[in-house]
Amino acid sequence: MSLNLGALATDTRMKTIMVTIMSFILSFISILVLILILNVLGNEVDVGLVFNKTFFEPLLNPDMIALIIFWTGPLILTGLSVAVAFKAGLFNIGSQGQMIVGGAAAGIFAANIVPSTPSLRFLLTPILMVPATMVVGIIAGLIWGGIPGWLKAKTGAHEVIVTIMMNQIALSLVRYLVVSQSYSPFVDKSLVDAYGQTRPIHSSAVIPLINKDFSTFLDWSILPTILSAIIIWFVIEKTRYGYRVRAVGENISAARASGINTDWAIISSMMISGGLAGLAGALQVQGNYRKYIFNSEGTLGFDGIAVALVAQNSALWIILSALLFGYLKQGSLNLESNTDISKFLIFTLQATLIIFIAAPLISSRLIDLLTKIAKPKDLDEEYNGGHSDPPAEEGGADK
Repeated sequence: MSLNLGALATDTRMKTIMVTIMSFILSFISILVLILILNVLGNEVDVGLVFNKTFFEPLLNPDMIALIIFWTGPLILTGLSVAVAFKAGLFNIGSQGQMIVGGAAAGIFAANIVPSTPSLRFLLTPILMVPATMVVGIIAGLIWGGIPGWLKAKTGAHEVIVTIMMNQIALSLVRYLVVSQSYSPFVDKSLVDAYGQTRPIHSSAVIPLINKDFSTFLDWSILPTILSAIIIWFVIEKTRYGYRVRAVGENISAARASGINTDWAIISSMMISGGLAGLAGALQVQGNYRKYIFNSEGTLGFDGIAVALVAQNSALWIILSALLFGYLKQGSLNLESNTDISKFLIFTLQATLIIFIAAPLISSRLIDLLTKIAKPKDLDEEYNGGHSDPPAEEGGADK
């Protein structure tokens, strides 16, 4: 008897999809219950208004559709950043800090270092400067991710604690570099109100808009973002290196016993993870902002954790997951700007979604219960009662 692994894989994927859909349904029910409780307590919240401003208007307005795509780009990269670390069995909380240092490094490189360094001015052409600025952001994030990876592999330091601390160090370092008009070496001193900004990056480092008539902020950075997702999917799922990383994530002791260099798998996966987040920061600088602005990242680095969880750490599904969270982000901003309802109501929806995704047993048990209820009882009885096992052949024992 042979085991049909393809069928098993298909069943697993279908169950995962069903659990994800059920998690969405449960999160929507949770937000409706919350609104009901608020109404009972006297804080009147119009359900129709919430859903209209959050879920319908963003799909009917071209500017908001462009903004959804705008938010989706960095969410893909930070989601990939978290997912790569997850594949190696690591929980990277540091994508926020890695994105910060990547963006700051890219901004300083393209606004200060290259234009003011004669030996580097040969780079000041788009065909060289655009990718060079991206690479600087990647390298900065790679280093920031590699430090906790090295500490994890060589000393056993917990990556969650280390990456949280690295986030704080990133904030403090970049605050020193670009925030103060009096002491920051790279702050834009040409403007009195240029708090927390570098000078505008050189025009040769700017990623052009897709169509300025359609949107004045949607640029071509979405292409390297999607390409990154495809490359990461191929590397993790189709190469020997990816197999080793996944093996370490599944069982580090077994991976080590089989001859896999587990230290290198941990360090390199955290470096790749950091590089992806650093690229997210660089693309923000090269795209719409055209300078590094302190705290312009918002919570995009932390949001990548939710994106990766919903996508079940699949690089290709992360594209759709990031699109969903970009949609929710723009919907929440539209809700807050056009009503007196806080955007944090939609953050509650995201939080409950993450809870149900992170605790799949809830959705799985509910799916099993609904399947059992929906299954015709007579068919079940016919199968169990009307068909008995075939009788044993006479003399079968002797054969």
